[in-house]
Amino acid sequence: ENLGVTGYTSASRYKDSEISIPEIARELDRDALLTGSVIHLENDEIIITASLLEGTTGESRWGNQFKGPSEDLPRLQREVILEVTQNIKAIVTPEQEINLAKWENVNKKAFEYYLHGIAEKGYSEEVGNRRLHFAELAIEEDPNFASAYILKAQTLSLLIYWGFPHGDDPVKQLKASIDRAIAIDPQMPEARALTASIALIDRNFGTAEQILAQVVKDGTNDAETYRQFAEILG
Repeated sequence: ENLGVTGYTSASRYKDSEISIPEIARELDRDALLTGSVIHLENDEIIITASLLEGTTGESRWGNQFKGPSEDLPRLQREVILEVTQNIKAIVTPEQEINLAKWENVNKKAFEYYLHGIAEKGYSEEVGNRRLHFAELAIEEDPNFASAYILKAQTLSLLIYWGFPHGDDPVKQLKASIDRAIAIDPQMPEARALTASIALIDRNFGTAEQILAQVVKDGTNDAETYRQFAEILG
């Protein structure tokens, strides 16, 4: 009940920090912290180590290691997510189970490019172009990978917003990416949310707010959607 998760931006400042686990938990107002590492070995094996730490004491509630070839990364991530949710007694709905399983059917190289893209953090033209590059590589590997089109559209939207248009007619590219994502998976909330970007470009602020409000009401785990909604409300 009342499960809350701290976002990447807030949590990442504690990377390599010497602050104790209880202090971090107190500053973030969290009962537990999830820590871990991912190692990519020369034999192309992936090792994911995850630990769930008690916020008040720093002691381990749960820990495990997940191994497999790099092509099994989507499956390994799904195992980590399900084990963590079981140990914090969170409920995973049947719809969420199906959504997690979808990733196992994605082209593995495309998925790797996608992960490189979403790992690019920051608000600059250079970061945006790198994100866009990885999104386009993922699409080239797997033209039916809806999330790669979402990443491309989100990045184009930000580049246009920052005043760094990419290539010829970036708005046309943005619309094409959104349309393709919706065609592949009409139920993706991120794709529906991105239609608000088109409304914003056309300065239809009321329409954009209505679209984002409905997506948030229906439920989404996409941080970019909440960022955009907060921005338009501001």
